[in-house]
Amino acid sequence: MVFISMLSRFGITDISSYFRKLRIPIVISVVVCACIGASDSGLKGFILGGLLGLFAPAALLWLGVMLVGITIFIAIYAAAWAVIFCVLWWLLGS
Repeated sequence: MVFISMLSRFGITDISSYFRKLRIPIVISVVVCACIGASDSGLKGFILGGLLGLFAPAALLWLGVMLVGITIFIAIYAAAWAVIFCVLWWLLGS
């Protein structure tokens, strides 16, 4: 849901607006992915790398959202355990 709201904040509401708004990152990722695929698997890798490059900017945005969410979750989890240990230390120490 956060990913979709972030895309709408960028003005991306459908496939055509995705290609229109992220034109330069898509071109860069298609070229890079196609070159990496071609160097690894020839023509088949070139085609698959180019297709994967079309969706790489969206995948990187999704990955960024997921990593931020996971980081927040782990920080809250660690803070909760720190509070539990501090309370136990305080209770058992006195």
